[in-house]
Amino acid sequence: MNHWRLARQLGLYISEAGGSGSVIWQPRGWTLHRVLEGHFLRLLQTSGFSEVRTSVAGVDKIIGVVFGTDGDGLPEAEVLRADLSHGSGQRRSCGGHLRLFDAGLKSWRDLPVRYSEFVECDGGNAGALGDHSPFAASVALDAHVLCLSEQIRDETTAIIAMVRDAYAGMGLPDLELVLRPGFIDVVTVGIELEEAEAAFVGAAMAAGVKGIRQSDRTLPTGPGLQFLLPDRKGRLKDVGTLQLDVITASLNGTRYVAKDGGRSTPAILHFTVVNSIAQVIAMVLEQHQGRLPYWMAPVQVAVLPVSALHADFASHATAALKSSGLRSLLFAQRETLSRRIVRVREQMIPVIAVIGAREVDRETVSIRIGEVIHDVPLSEVGGFLSSQFPAPK
Repeated sequence: MNHWRLARQLGLYISEAGGSGSVIWQPRGWTLHRVLEGHFLRLLQTSGFSEVRTSVAGVDKIIGVVFGTDGDGLPEAEVLRADLSHGSGQRRSCGGHLRLFDAGLKSWRDLPVRYSEFVECDGGNAGALGDHSPFAASVALDAHVLCLSEQIRDETTAIIAMVRDAYAGMGLPDLELVLRPGFIDVVTVGIELEEAEAAFVGAAMAAGVKGIRQSDRTLPTGPGLQFLLPDRKGRLKDVGTLQLDVITASLNGTRYVAKDGGRSTPAILHFTVVNSIAQVIAMVLEQHQGRLPYWMAPVQVAVLPVSALHADFASHATAALKSSGLRSLLFAQRETLSRRIVRVREQMIPVIAVIGAREVDRETVSIRIGEVIHDVPLSEVGGFLSSQFPAPK
C-alpha cells in the first residue's frame, strides 16, 4: 500500500485539492512529524551540535562558485550570492551559521564548532516517492561543522555513523553512500587542499562508499557525499548530503586565531541530515506498511474501558499516561469492546490498555501487545513499556 493510502487510513495527512503537492497535516501526522524532528535533533545534540535559529531577512549568502578564466587565461572564481530578503527558493542556513561563527573571534582551541537548524524549503528536493506527487514544501535539517584541517576525517566519520544510526533507528534499510568528487584544485584558500580532500575521501571510503559520480561544476567547493535510501520499489532516493567546503569561509572572510597567533581559515562541512522530513515519513510508512515502531507511533497507547462503569478510571489512567510522557488516547465510544479493539487495530496503535472491574479495584491496567496480555500497575506502565520497547540509539 502506498503512503497516501496509509496516511489516509491512519489520519496523518491529506493532499491539498488541485494536485499542487501541498500536504495538509492532520493532528496525528503532525505529531509524527514532530517525533521525527526530535529523533534527528537528539542525535545531533548527542554528537555535539547546537541548535540555532537564524533570520532569513538580509542574509547575503554565498551559494556557489563557478570557475572560468580571465582575459589572460588564468583561473577566476565568480561568487554567486542570493539575497534572501527578496525571497528565494530553498532556504538554507549556511550564511546565518557563518555569521554566528564570526560574531566572536574564535581560537583554534574552540574548533570544531557545530551548528544545526531546521529550515523550511520549497519542493525542489522535497519529493515524495517516485510515482507519487511531490511534497510542495517540507522541513529539512541543516548543519555545519567549522573545523581544522586535521579534524576533517574524524568529523566526517562521526557524521556518517550518526546518519546511519538515524535511519537504522527508524527501521529503514542501510544507507548507500555515493561520493561526488570536487573541483577545487585551481584555487588557493589558505587550506592544504590535497590534505583536506584526502581526509574527507578517506573517511568516506572507510565508511563503505558504493560508487563515485561525476559532479557538475556549479558547486566546486570540495568533494561531497550523497546519502541514498531505497524506496519500496528499490529505487534510490537522496535523503541527505555531506560536503567538504574549503572555499566559502575564505571568500566570506571567516577566520580563527591559529596556534601561531595568526589568522587562519576553517574548513566547513555542509551537512543536511534529512532533505525532507515529509519524504522520510512517506518512506517509513511504506517500509512498515503503517505499523510504525512504538517510539514513533503518533498514538502509542489506546485506553479502552470495558463498559461505561469503568470510564472514569479509564479517563484517569489516560491522563496519568499522558503525564508520564506516553501518547495515549481514550476510546470510550458507545460500542462493544470487541468493536473498539478492531478500530484500534485498524489504526495500527501498538499498545492496547483495557480497563475493567478488576483493573479499577487494583488500580492496574491490562496491557495487550499483540496477542500477549500483561497486568501492570498504573504507576508502572511507563517503565514497563520502556522495557518492552527500547528507544532507538
